[in-house]
Amino acid sequence: MEGYLDLPVVLQNMVMLFAYETHASVVKREVELLLSAKAWRIPTTMLKMSVFSFQTRTYVASPLLRFIPLTHYGDFRKLINWDAVFEELWSFDFRRTVVRCWGPRNQWIADLTRDWRNLGRFILFWNNLIHKQRKGDPVYRPSYGPNYGQYTRTTWDLRNDRDLEQLRGASGAGVARN
Repeated sequence: MEGYLDLPVVLQNMVMLFAYETHASVVKREVELLLSAKAWRIPTTMLKMSVFSFQTRTYVASPLLRFIPLTHYGDFRKLINWDAVFEELWSFDFRRTVVRCWGPRNQWIADLTRDWRNLGRFILFWNNLIHKQRKGDPVYRPSYGPNYGQYTRTTWDLRNDRDLEQLRGASGAGVARN
């Protein structure tokens, strides 16, 4: 497409109508939108790799991988795996200062449901917290994240002195030994 931009607008529209069944200005706007979203570097766990196309009535590769116009699948919100985004949001421990300094959880939920463009801010927030987690600052709630097992011990061997001491320290009360 080296000489495409040199073509008159009428010919550009003809090419886009043939290729994508829409005008060149619409394609240009959608390509700019997708490129700005790609610049956010959304983690693949938060993206849908395929979307349903109303045009072909099949699942097609995500427009972030191979361009198709928005009219073929709805809108940009359909490209995001919102379940994964909100799962990450719920897994962060907002009692910690390092997490809370970016704003409260309910504000994040309101922002993300109001406008999908707030996902760019959320990705910055997520990347920052993942970086802090790798440096050793806990950012996940105790029941989430990589240290899940250390908080969920359900079996205690009361014949073992070490387990008995841990149980005494955890409850703050003495445990009688039989």
